[in-house]
Amino acid sequence: MEHNAIQWVGAPSCQRGSYAFYKSVSSRAHPDGPAQVWKLGEFYFIRCGPQDPVCIAEVTLLWEDQTRHHLLASARLYFLPEDTPKGRTREHGEDEVLAVSRKMVVRVEDLVRWSCSEPAGWSSSPKPPLSDTNGLHKPPEISDCTENSTDTSSQLLTVKTEDDLEQQQGIKVLSYPHYCRFR
Repeated sequence: MEHNAIQWVGAPSCQRGSYAFYKSVSSRAHPDGPAQVWKLGEFYFIRCGPQDPVCIAEVTLLWEDQTRHHLLASARLYFLPEDTPKGRTREHGEDEVLAVSRKMVVRVEDLVRWSCSEPAGWSSSPKPPLSDTNGLHKPPEISDCTENSTDTSSQLLTVKTEDDLEQQQGIKVLSYPHYCRFR
């Protein structure tokens, strides 16, 4: 794979008309560096522009428009309360993030380019216990082409590479009821 080349990992999981749906995509930031793998249902830090706040993107769908050769991704974004127009108030929990009500659709190359490491403004709580017996987070299973609603209470924010599958950032995205039980 050449520098910054974006490739689908594996065969399409489903095809509908001119659209082919995939479970993951990979890209290399440096020619000799490890490939970063973006998987469905996983979380990544992104910054859409140099002046924009860092947010968490949950990859919810990956597909290719085969007639136009566009590689596309759908993502749900989560922001810190202080990065929203109303700002942080006393009603916000200390570890709370706010979900954008609509998913965004972007080119995969933009999503990869916007990827960043955990910024200083994000607090890292102690790592929660892993739920899998082998210590690795498994991506959600996909049985058809519809957008499956996954239980985000067990998904860790991870940056996985082909060479280093255990590099993990200790952030969980939970619903409010799960957050209350988790605390």
